[in-house]
Amino acid sequence: MIKNVIFDYGNVICKTDIDALICSFAESEADFPVLKKAIGEDWAKVDAGYDYNAYLKETLARLPERLHVPCRRFFAEWFTRTPYIEGIEDTVAALKKRGYKLFLLSNAPQYFYENLSFFRVFDSFDGFVVSGCEKVVKPDLRIYRILLERFDLRAEECVFFDDLAQNVSGAKAAGIDAYRFFGDVKLIHDLLLG
Repeated sequence: MIKNVIFDYGNVICKTDIDALICSFAESEADFPVLKKAIGEDWAKVDAGYDYNAYLKETLARLPERLHVPCRRFFAEWFTRTPYIEGIEDTVAALKKRGYKLFLLSNAPQYFYENLSFFRVFDSFDGFVVSGCEKVVKPDLRIYRILLERFDLRAEECVFFDDLAQNVSGAKAAGIDAYRFFGDVKLIHDLLLG
């Protein structure tokens, strides 16, 4: 019996189109590819726990000075420009009302974890595991086990939604029922609220 619902953040709770995000901070079309290359050069390492401010400094060093302001703004504000997936807020509220425990399992920097209060939807959640805090990323089996052990969850009582196939496979390897999510909350409703 499923008692716990685990969500990824990017493209499950909120839309995270990295190109659109960076573009929203670029002051001209010509600036976009330069910012994208510099910011994205090794972003995966901040998801894996590398110091966010150190990575910002490294990114600034790769950019001409005229792009320092938009780069700093991106690092400070990117999460504020990720709109909710249509229907996800109501779906989360319905799950909570039905008695499910809700958890976040996301590959994201520690800085994102420090700003979770920005998102009203997370007020309903019972726990969070963010890769930047744990220094391990999905689909590594260890991060799923961290979530299960920290919140004393039984894998067979959990279901996980993620937009990436490899992360769904990682959850399944940890014994968690998992589904690839493409932005249609009907999947969640059919499985858990129908």
